[in-house]
Amino acid sequence: MKITVKRYDPSKDNAPYEATYEVPHDDEYMTLLQALVYIHENEEPLA
Repeated sequence: MKITVKRYDPSKDNAPYEATYEVPHDDEYMTLLQALVYIHENEEPLA
């Protein structure tokens, strides 16, 4: 599944931008929180 997140860090970005991540899932249902935790732990920190 693809998740698109709007990113912005005022200390290094001129403007907000969208980043898209591919999140694998084995379950029939996955919560948004589970997807964000996956991105944070496996792609790049979200905070």
